[in-house]
Order: sequence, then structure tokens, then C-alpha cells
Amino acid sequence: MKDFYDTSFDTNELEAGMYEQCIFKNIDFSNFEFPGNKFLDCQFDNCNLSNANFYEVMLQNTEFVECKILGVRFDECSSFSFSVQFLSCQLDHCNFYEADLKKSGFKNCTLTEVDFTDAILDGITLEDCDLSNAIFENTSLKKTNLSSAHNYSIDPTNNYLQGSKHSYPSVLGLLNSFSIEVE
Repeated sequence: MKDFYDTSFDTNELEAGMYEQCIFKNIDFSNFEFPGNKFLDCQFDNCNLSNANFYEVMLQNTEFVECKILGVRFDECSSFSFSVQFLSCQLDHCNFYEADLKKSGFKNCTLTEVDFTDAILDGITLEDCDLSNAIFENTSLKKTNLSSAHNYSIDPTNNYLQGSKHSYPSVLGLLNSFSIEVE
């Protein structure tokens, strides 16, 4: 396994190894199989990672900026020190099942039909994120800031929402499971 430090990449020809403080820019990683890589303090900038395979890949303090990331199973990443930041990314149909996202963040992202079942989002901010048809089931959202998030539907009887922050009109998404009408 090779080590790479403070290097910029513009090709998807990656070797199995440890990548630390590396930048991946304008690369098409769609359907890419990451060969057991470890990414520490790395940044993916304007990359297409749709349907990439992150099985047992370590993502520690890794940032994704303006990336297209469709259908990725982040639940298959190594859980060791998992921490990611998503800025202006399209994350539709991704899976965060049972992921501990307490050290992660989402800003200006689309998260359409993302699965957060059994995930821990305690204390994070979903800033200006579109959560259309996102799945929240047995999800911990304690002290989570959803005040600028929109289009979410969260059943408060099936999720943990103590101390979470919401704003009107998005907060009405907490009532959808009750089949009531608000005028």
C-alpha cells in the first residue's frame, strides 16, 4: 500500500493506498471501485462519484465540493473516524444507513431520497439542504439544525428530535405522518 501526501490528482487512476491532504479535481469516478483507499484531510472538487464503490474505504475529515454523488452507499465505508463535509453537492439516492454523522456536515446539498435509517445526525447542521423524500426512520436528530433545510418529512414518533431546530414552513414536515391538514 502506497502513501500519497499533499498531492493533486486529475485522473481516476488511483492506487490502493493512504491519501493525506490530497486534492482530486474534475475527475470522473462514476462506477469507480476504490481499492481499499484511506483518505485523510482530502478534498474532492467538482468530481462525479456517482455509483462509486466505497466498501471499507476510510473517509476521515474528507470534503466534497460541488460533486455529483448519486447512489453511493456511504454505509459501506469504514466507520473508523468517519467524518465528511458536503458543500453544494448532489447526493440523491445515497445511503447513510446506521452511519454516525456527528462529525459531518451538509451545506447547500440536494439529498433527494437519501436513506438516513438508524443514522446518527446529532448536533449537525443541514444548511439549505433539499431533503425531498429522504428516509428518516429511527434516526437520531438530537440538537440537529434543520432551520434552513426544506422538503423534509420526519415522523416524530419514529425518530429522536430532542432539541432539534426547525423553521416555518418546513417544520410542517413533522406533521405529515399524522395525516392532518394545516391551513
